[in-house]
Amino acid sequence: MATKDFSVRTEPHVANLGDLGALHFVPEVFRDEFLDGYTKVQEAQAALGDETDLTKLEPGTLRGVYGSMRAFLGTLMTAESAEKFLRFEVIKGGKVVAHFRSRAEAEKHAGELEGV
Repeated sequence: MATKDFSVRTEPHVANLGDLGALHFVPEVFRDEFLDGYTKVQEAQAALGDETDLTKLEPGTLRGVYGSMRAFLGTLMTAESAEKFLRFEVIKGGKVVAHFRSRAEAEKHAGELEGV
């Protein structure tokens, strides 16, 4: 009988971002969430068509691709890194007043602040 040795990474992959710190990625990701996230990225990229000049795209289209990529990468990260990476801050008067995991939540909160 033939045998085959496999290695499974158990330590997180680390992306060092210099002064910004590091992001840690889950060592091995093989789940439905990976495929679901990747499908959403592909759908968002399809909205770009053949256009390679990003300055010609509608902001909403570009925001959709960017948001899909952020969400997808967040599913590949450890919980601590995803919390940092997927953070949307609401700033008023130069100070962070709240933070959220989604742009929609942050925009809703910002719209509710007086004087914004």
